[in-house]
Amino acid sequence: MRPCKTRTWTGPCSIPPACGLTSKLHAVVDALGNPLRLVLTPGQQADCTVATDLLAGLAVGAVLADKAYATNALVARISQAGAVVVAQCAATFVWLL
Repeated sequence: MRPCKTRTWTGPCSIPPACGLTSKLHAVVDALGNPLRLVLTPGQQADCTVATDLLAGLAVGAVLADKAYATNALVARISQAGAVVVAQCAATFVWLL
């Protein structure tokens, strides 16, 4: 583990934390917010790379997602499955609905 050189470590531990060691928790929930699937990924991994695996085998009517999941390929795949995509999009994003 490489010590972080950009921050001053003042914690009780004698070993400073390494820079960039983060993780993300991706979740699929039902309409009431109950979790259906959870996936843990490294912090540097793109969000859109796990979306296909999260949605595999689920029958959904709509997909509500953050703009990190809004890629043309994913929107096309969800639309082909008959679901509506609701996502905030970047300025360069092209909707395929």
